[in-house]
Amino acid sequence: MSDSKVVKGVRWIVVTNSAYIPLQFILSIILARMSPEHIASIAIIQMLTGIITTFALYGGHSIIGNFLPKIKEISDKSRFFFLYLIGVMVLAAPVYFSILIGFFKYIYY
Repeated sequence: MSDSKVVKGVRWIVVTNSAYIPLQFILSIILARMSPEHIASIAIIQMLTGIITTFALYGGHSIIGNFLPKIKEISDKSRFFFLYLIGVMVLAAPVYFSILIGFFKYIYY
């Protein structure tokens, strides 16, 4: 990895962390004004999102970067990429379902 890639990577980490910290502060202010049931729903969503982020975002780049160049045939590359996307979607499904359940619970109760 060249120095320019390292500098760009550090720059992106600084930008994402700079955006994340104020958003977390705003979220904590919003959570302070909510009921315990809503806080529990948001906590579950954040846990599931954290799991997905860990596997998809942080691990995904290294998996694709390491294994995809080693695959020689185009059909195997497309199959690998397709299965990786399916895996990410399977990990993301509980988050989407919990958001939908929370949304409908909020509307009908």
